[in-house]
Amino acid sequence: MLKSKDNEIRVVIGAGEFNNNPGWIHTQENELNLIDQSTWSKRFNYNSVTAILAEHIWEHLTYEEGIEGAKIC
Repeated sequence: MLKSKDNEIRVVIGAGEFNNNPGWIHTQENELNLIDQSTWSKRFNYNSVTAILAEHIWEHLTYEEGIEGAKIC
C-alpha cells in the first residue's frame, strides 16, 4: 500500500486520468466504491486513512447514497 513520507494514507476517490496529488492513492469506482464498505475493507484497515479527497463524486449520487458515502468515509 502506498503511504506518504510521513506514513499517512491519503486517498483520492474517482481520481480521473490525472495524477495531480503526488503521494496520494488514486482510485476509480471499480477499485474503491464510495458507497460499498466491502471495497474499503478489502483495501484499508479500519481507521487507517488519514485524508480523503472526493471531488466531482457527490453529484453522481442520490441523497441517500451521499449520506452512506459520507458515513463510510
